[in-house]
Amino acid sequence: METVEEGSMSNRTGMLAGLTASPWAWRGIVLVGALAVAQPALTFGAGVDTYKWLGELVALDEGARKLTVTSRVMAPGGLDVAGLEPGDPILITWSGSDHGAQGIAAVARDDGKGLAPGDRFRLRARFVAADAARQSLTFSVAGPSSELAPLRAAMQGTWATVTSPHRPAHGPAAVTAVDAYGAGNGHGPAPGDTYDWNAELVSLDDAGRSLTVRSRLVSPTAAADGLAPGDAVRITWSGYRDRAAGVRAVRPADDSGLWGSERFLLDAELVAVDSRYVTFSVEPPADSIDAVRALRPGAWATGTSPHQPSAKAKAVAAYAASPADVPKTADAAYRWHGELVSLDDAGKALTVKSRLVSDAAAASAAALDKGDAIVITWSGFEDRTDGIRAVERDSGLWGDGGFLLQAKFVETDAARRYLTFTVEPPADRVTELRAMTRGSWATLSSHHRPAAGKTPVLTVDAYAPSMAPRLAGRAPAAGDTYEWRGALVSRDEDAGTIDVRSRIVSPSGSVAADLKAGDPIVITWSGFDDQADGIRAVKRDDGSGLWGSDRFLLRAKFAAAEGQYVTFTVEPPADSAPLMQGLTPGAWAIGTSPHRPDFAAEAVSLVDAYDPARRARRYAWNGELVSLDKAVITVSAPVEEHVFRYVDRFAKGDQVVLIWTPTANGDRAIRYLELREQSVLEHGYVLPVQFEGSDADSGRITFSTPIPARAARALKGAGPGDWITATSLFDQSYEHAAIIAMAVEGDYAE
Repeated sequence: METVEEGSMSNRTGMLAGLTASPWAWRGIVLVGALAVAQPALTFGAGVDTYKWLGELVALDEGARKLTVTSRVMAPGGLDVAGLEPGDPILITWSGSDHGAQGIAAVARDDGKGLAPGDRFRLRARFVAADAARQSLTFSVAGPSSELAPLRAAMQGTWATVTSPHRPAHGPAAVTAVDAYGAGNGHGPAPGDTYDWNAELVSLDDAGRSLTVRSRLVSPTAAADGLAPGDAVRITWSGYRDRAAGVRAVRPADDSGLWGSERFLLDAELVAVDSRYVTFSVEPPADSIDAVRALRPGAWATGTSPHQPSAKAKAVAAYAASPADVPKTADAAYRWHGELVSLDDAGKALTVKSRLVSDAAAASAAALDKGDAIVITWSGFEDRTDGIRAVERDSGLWGDGGFLLQAKFVETDAARRYLTFTVEPPADRVTELRAMTRGSWATLSSHHRPAAGKTPVLTVDAYAPSMAPRLAGRAPAAGDTYEWRGALVSRDEDAGTIDVRSRIVSPSGSVAADLKAGDPIVITWSGFDDQADGIRAVKRDDGSGLWGSDRFLLRAKFAAAEGQYVTFTVEPPADSAPLMQGLTPGAWAIGTSPHRPDFAAEAVSLVDAYDPARRARRYAWNGELVSLDKAVITVSAPVEEHVFRYVDRFAKGDQVVLIWTPTANGDRAIRYLELREQSVLEHGYVLPVQFEGSDADSGRITFSTPIPARAARALKGAGPGDWITATSLFDQSYEHAAIIAMAVEGDYAE
């Protein structure tokens, strides 16, 4: 093998660069010096004597002008790298003669003291790793960026010839020239140059961040072994100039900075690969998403990408495809109609039934399963629709871009004339929906093009104004309650239920004719504000969540109907049982319920005797709210002065009984407290709580106690420092404090 002497090479400008070959490292021609055909070799200053060494390319950081390589160790006893850490500066000594190094003879920490004038075959570098088994050293060196750029086209593992000055202390750089087998010829595309590639569309996610496509492999060995779905890959296309003709190679992407080509590259995420096709995902630019949405799965599109991947560039720079049939602005909306089927308790899932107007839609719906994510395309003009034209699984690629609705499939009827589906209604329309009934029709509106993170339904209204419920007065807020009355018929203490009999007071009042004992029902009371005065309607609770009203509702079980009276069964909360001890069959009771059942776990939150003489005795106490943690309240309350003579006997966490001062005006202070285990008091102005602490300066003690869920709801919005009034029973023979109700007293002053 012929070798051209370096001295003559450096003085013959305008000729082919010199060639260097090694029987153990090279499999082809290596360019030296300027790295380009028909360009002069580079020398950096007169008198700079250089040599060539060989290394396997590991990584390239062009921005930092850093090249990482692995070279062979020729020291008979190996290298002494004890104490060296990655990044440490080192001084490498090569074994070689004249202008050629054969391998690494020694390595030492670079102390920065400089080199003697006669030192040769030295290289300043930074330590990365040593492999005794392979007899190799991996290190990084710095070089001029103009010389490193063509290495982008080399693959990791490629061998390179590197030219360095013999005396790095006096040379302009540790590396003056690099050339790698298989690298570019210096005439690659300019930064930012693009090419077109073709692919079959598979899907586009809701956010428009992941476009999945399928392209043809043009080489039987294109796909690297070991690839799995989700892997980051680098695709190399086969192509000419700015046109790709198919996928030539699919390899794992890495951060080595060595791409294996200087053009037709694309970074992507692997989805699947077979012997003929590769499916992958890329991120399209935001301004092309609408055009892509207007295409359907299976359509082919043209992508445009930069030849060389860049962390700052999109994987896909543009899309050119058939224009959308119905271009719409982002906020353009249309109206559609559907028969209301149900609304779940949370108000998040509205089920609607609408008409299919094409055989193709009916056929495609037959292949769907309940719960499938679908996209409905309506038949319509401008902002009006008259039925469902198409229904498909949601791929993110929807066709014409107009009259679209994202939903979940429920079913089709036996004749395939109607499609039942579920959408999420707007939160501010749930109250209006509750006031409609199952089977009634509604008019809804949606954006022509669905948007990620936005409710698919904008508005919901009754189909015709005459069908809208006629409601008077202020609409109750979430959690607002009302009182209703009825005669106690019976009480089942084991089941915790009571049967109550109430009167139908409306001439048009009705009870569903087919009801049987035990059937779930929804009672609608006649009333105003927070007072009901009789039953207006009783109907079967079909579970639809559409009740025909937004107030005075009660979910119960049907017991019997006789003339103008209805008997029903309800389950009061267990902690309200003490209030009903004075109730006997025939006695009248007052029930408290939320206006809208979906906003509370309990259909009935309280039952009390209508006759004050039958009511369980109760008293009120006041305190300053410290905290409310779920169902446990902490309160600071005033105490009489003498309590501080012995309060130091109690420790945080002690179970104690408080005795309140009885006063006519209801403002009470704590008169006495004692350990619960030592107390025999279970009746009167007493309250069992947990002691938390005392403060003689403020004249307060702090205590905590669990409270019923209804009391916690009443304190919603209250914060530390707010004064509260609690109502407790005289009977305190229970494990925790028996508290009937709580209220915030915003204007209370101590």
